[in-house]
Amino acid sequence: MRTSLILILSLAAVFTQISQSKAQTTEIPAATAVVVPELNIPSGLTNFLSFSFDSKSLIYATRLQTESTYAFYIREKGANSWSEPNEIGSINKLIAAETKIGGVCFNYNGSIIYFSLDANDGNGMDIYFTEKINNQWSEAQKFDSNINSKENESDPSISSNGNLFFFVRDAVEISEFSGDYECKTIFVSEKNNGKWSKSYRLPGQINSGCECSPRISSDNKSLFFSSVKNADFAFDVYVTKMIANGIWSDPTRIDAISNEFSNIYPNVTFDGNEIYSVNQSKKNTKKETDQIFKAEMPTNLQPEKSMVLKGKISNLETNQPMKATILVINPFTSKIISTFENNPKTGEYSFFLNSKSVYRLDYFGENSSHEIIPFEVGNLTQNQETEQNIQLYSNASLVLNIFDEETFQPLDAKVEVFDNETNTLMELKANALFAGRYKIKLPLGKEYRIIASKKDYIQDTLIFNIKKIVQFDEFEKDMELAVLKREFVINLKDGQTDGPISSDIVLVNKTRKETIYLKSEMGDVGKYKMMLREGDEYEINVLSSKGYAFYNTAIDLAKEASKEKEIGLLALKADSRLNLNNIVFETNSDELTAVSFSELDRVVELMSKNPYIKIEISAHTDNVGSDVYNLKLSDRRAQSVVRYLTEKGANASNLIAKGYGESKPLVANDTDENKAMNRRVEMGILAEGTEPKQN
Repeated sequence: MRTSLILILSLAAVFTQISQSKAQTTEIPAATAVVVPELNIPSGLTNFLSFSFDSKSLIYATRLQTESTYAFYIREKGANSWSEPNEIGSINKLIAAETKIGGVCFNYNGSIIYFSLDANDGNGMDIYFTEKINNQWSEAQKFDSNINSKENESDPSISSNGNLFFFVRDAVEISEFSGDYECKTIFVSEKNNGKWSKSYRLPGQINSGCECSPRISSDNKSLFFSSVKNADFAFDVYVTKMIANGIWSDPTRIDAISNEFSNIYPNVTFDGNEIYSVNQSKKNTKKETDQIFKAEMPTNLQPEKSMVLKGKISNLETNQPMKATILVINPFTSKIISTFENNPKTGEYSFFLNSKSVYRLDYFGENSSHEIIPFEVGNLTQNQETEQNIQLYSNASLVLNIFDEETFQPLDAKVEVFDNETNTLMELKANALFAGRYKIKLPLGKEYRIIASKKDYIQDTLIFNIKKIVQFDEFEKDMELAVLKREFVINLKDGQTDGPISSDIVLVNKTRKETIYLKSEMGDVGKYKMMLREGDEYEINVLSSKGYAFYNTAIDLAKEASKEKEIGLLALKADSRLNLNNIVFETNSDELTAVSFSELDRVVELMSKNPYIKIEISAHTDNVGSDVYNLKLSDRRAQSVVRYLTEKGANASNLIAKGYGESKPLVANDTDENKAMNRRVEMGILAEGTEPKQN
């Protein structure tokens, strides 16, 4: 009996708890929401509320209770209050009497408004958008066909990263609430490669009753919406969190904004501290009471914190605003997360980044540079704004170093720039910085063909592509020009017999101060082949060989077309004479100048190789001055030459100095050129000399 009594009492307690629990779930909680007077109109209705992501702008529609047509307005948040309403003409002109309208929303930076209405085109309610251009809202355009259908679509909401688009469509299944409410189902479309995918409905725990007015927060994870999930309630506000792509948490009702009214179009402020909604009529009540209410947002249900990154993008060269694109990239996978555009007129941009995330940001414009920045958002405890101004450039400087491929000497060259795709010569100047170094200012976004050319060189071509990602405003490239060469042959022979002979030859490039040594054993006897640089001047010095005098001459390949030089060497025999080149004295003096020393050193070497010959050094003048003066001057000059030779080691006993004055001219003294030819020093072979004494 006692056991039965205990069992009966226990069952009674269980039923009591169940009854109490059921009463708690159906009891309407105490209202904490309050009306927002400045956002409502006296004797009127306010509906279709939507905040911008940063909560600095809002849209709503209003009408007087005596009217049947709504009008949409936009208001901006000031320091202490909201601005006066400004009508959105591009939307309102589409609304006629009895036009059915739905919710609205902003994109990430408030430059686009998405809205929904029935345009009486036979397709029911569709979603449209209008874009702010030059501070005016553009003509409305119908949204993507993957979202709009022949069913009714309304209440759009786009994520702050621009990748998710939420909306509602007429519910297909008949709900237990269909008799009391116009039931909708929440759908979403994802952007892939810049296009919206075919929309799909959110999972059953979200679409479990009658849904409307979805609103995705700036964290791109927290979805607020209104739903009738209980026959005893009207529309209440719920929040669900996206755990992973396509996976959502069970919705949680937000009691703070839920009351006996239908609460639709929920909006959480950017700081997450408040939630706004439109309170409509009570269940089964025809009286319309649309007004905007707000309440404190429970901390545990607030969206995750996010950062607004904003700034201005300008042209580095002009400092003027420029149109640009910003890519938000996953640095680990290099996948583009989001794409944003700035305001081309002001240069301003803004977008949202999630807390505890790492990004790579790529700023660029059309035919401009790229500014690629690693960016990390820490563990935010509150939403915050960060400013980052960017300057991009539309030109890059190319510095060219042009030099001789063989000598590495810098070259002054002609530089031409072509558009490599159109083969068009461009009017771009290569500014010379100094010898062989040029700078060209090149507009970005093209592939160039740059040609460097110079007389007597093979031109060099450089392909320079700055069409894609450019992160630097100056580049440096080398261009090597290969010189054109001429095969040149020296035929060395006996001046009297024409028989080939061999001797060492020293070839001096006077243009570049280079020396080439040709040994007597090279090639065939008396035949020397070499490659000489076009355009250069050379001095040919045939060194004295035993029994022969030395020989020197010059060839200028810039002026001469010849490819061969015949050189007859003077045999060292009595009465042979050799004109000594480049023997120069100070004016009216017997003092030798330094330019004479090279030739005189050759005489010393000749006497060293042929120690038994006797030489006369004879000096000659032109006819300027008296005969006596010229004779004495020429004699002093001959003595000066002999003195130099003996000081350099020549055997003095084999040298005779003699001046002839103007008595033996080579040509008539009738021109300056002829007079110069007559002013000369010669070396004459007199006879066999005596062997020098040995020390």
